[in-house]
Order: sequence, then structure tokens, then C-alpha cells
Amino acid sequence: AIQIGMDPPQVTSSQLKAALDTLEHESSVIGLTEDGGWWIIGFQSPPPPATFDVEMSTANTGELQLTQLDRDGFTPAQLEVLRDVDTWTDALAVAAQTPYHRFGKLMYELGSSATQ
Repeated sequence: AIQIGMDPPQVTSSQLKAALDTLEHESSVIGLTEDGGWWIIGFQSPPPPATFDVEMSTANTGELQLTQLDRDGFTPAQLEVLRDVDTWTDALAVAAQTPYHRFGKLMYELGSSATQ
């Protein structure tokens, strides 16, 4: 099973497939974010409940999650680092990185309509 965050709108089906494919030969996966969190976490089998006793939305959530995973006996395969969208600046940066993705197109449309 995998869980993704709500704030990486640029995630593609191929990235999700890569995470699932990795779980075929790894016990866990994690993808960190540029701001210190994580955008995806996954496990081959259910982890202990303590695995998720990590404070979210901090500059070191990803690091704390990795530490907790290590305590629980997991060494996750690390997926690509993404920028999540917490601010307008983040939204503009992600849109610029993904101009042909649905999010990038929507941001362009919002920008175009704002200048009219």
C-alpha cells in the first residue's frame, strides 16, 4: 500500500507505478519533499502503528519519519524528491516545472485570467 500527500499536484501515474514496482522488491519506500517533508510513503506489509507517530508539516518531518522507520526496522527505498505546494510561490514553481501537466496548465490559465 502507498499513501501520498495532498500537496504534490504534479505526481504522475508513472511515479505511482514506480513506487509500487519498487515495493515488489523493497519492504518500504519514501519520497521526500524539498521543504523537509515527504510526498509518498509505502509498505509491502502493514507497519506498526508507531511508524506514523511523527509530527507532520515541519521542516524536519521527513528526517523524523526516516528515523522512525529505522527504529521500526525499515530501510525505505528513496524515491525522487519533489516540491510540494504549500504557498503561492510553491504553486508557481511547480507549475513552471510542469507546464504541460494539468496543474501547470491550470496555473497558466489562472495567471492569464488575472491579467485580463
